[in-house]
Amino acid sequence: ATGHAMPYPSSLVDAAAAPTWDGRADALCRLVLDTALDARVSPAHAALAHASPPPAWGGGSPQPLSSPLACGQVVHALAVVADGGAGGAATLLTAGRDKIIRGYSLRGALRAAHAAHSDRIWDLLPLGGGAFASASADRNVRIWQLRRGDHDYARGATPPPRRSPPSGGSLPSALVKTATLAGHTEAVQALLLHRGLMASASADATVRLWNTATHRHAGTCSLPRTLPAEERTAIYALADSEGALWSAHWGGSINVWDAAAGALLRNLSAVHFGSVWGLTALPDQPHVIASAGADGAVRLWDARQATVVHELAAECAVYALAAGAGLIAAGGYDGALRLWEPRAPRQLARVVAHAAPVRSLLVHDDALWSGSTDGTVRCWDLPQLAAGDERWA
Repeated sequence: ATGHAMPYPSSLVDAAAAPTWDGRADALCRLVLDTALDARVSPAHAALAHASPPPAWGGGSPQPLSSPLACGQVVHALAVVADGGAGGAATLLTAGRDKIIRGYSLRGALRAAHAAHSDRIWDLLPLGGGAFASASADRNVRIWQLRRGDHDYARGATPPPRRSPPSGGSLPSALVKTATLAGHTEAVQALLLHRGLMASASADATVRLWNTATHRHAGTCSLPRTLPAEERTAIYALADSEGALWSAHWGGSINVWDAAAGALLRNLSAVHFGSVWGLTALPDQPHVIASAGADGAVRLWDARQATVVHELAAECAVYALAAGAGLIAAGGYDGALRLWEPRAPRQLARVVAHAAPVRSLLVHDDALWSGSTDGTVRCWDLPQLAAGDERWA
């Protein structure tokens, strides 16, 4: 596996699983950031998207909550950072296939845009103080600073394709590159803060550790050659629990590391049937890890024993997981969002959210953000979704 785009339809999912959009979910959607449909979307999803085109450009800043803004083709990564200026206003960052990092106010006004890498961007990671990292298929990790102030496109920012902000050619914030971290030999697909260091995971099947202050390489986790080749596969996601680093792999395995020592603690072989694309720790249950992948199963792990304690059914390949506010959210091939209460566990909601697969999820405060192959980012009212209204279950 070399970090290319995830194939679809999944070998485990029929194209008939494409969503049936009926518009009911709009009542729970606070905001839509929109762009042109990715030409590589499957025929079933493309037909659906053309049948339900996004609303027209509305103009003005900030945009009304239902108005679209350009945010790139295939949104692989979402993050929220506080910029480095006075007040520390929160900015939503989006990135994906078009290699551009865009920043928006949480009400949808475009604040920054920058051509950040030479290949698609797989992940974004807030580092604090307005700094964040980006991971790309170009094999590099880059460190950025989000800064307030006028920034002209001619000085480095790249305007969104096809649409420009209503204000003309300048944006209120700038993305300034402060470092490039090289060393991976294949696409870098996941980032995580772990015990004071930044971990980067790659299709080269390694995890590299970085000092975020000096940007120096601080260690590498490599799978032992004694493992069979089918176990030494690309890493798609990382999570932290009980001081150990967990990695999710293309071959269906999960590995647990003592990252500081570069030592493999556990090799959990073939725990999913197909790639493991989603991995996240539960903030309110630090010893619980959730994993998900091509087999449509969401598994909850007791990290202390590395054993599965619950299994949830998503009914399609899952590409993204997020946890927060005592909930787990999953998104995948069928364009739907699924929400569970993990302690019971029970499914609270299923909402057809996008006209194509969901590729990224983010919980921030009381909102759930979802990014998709259809080129849109949507913001959802998490309390209303969690209320379990029978219209959405």
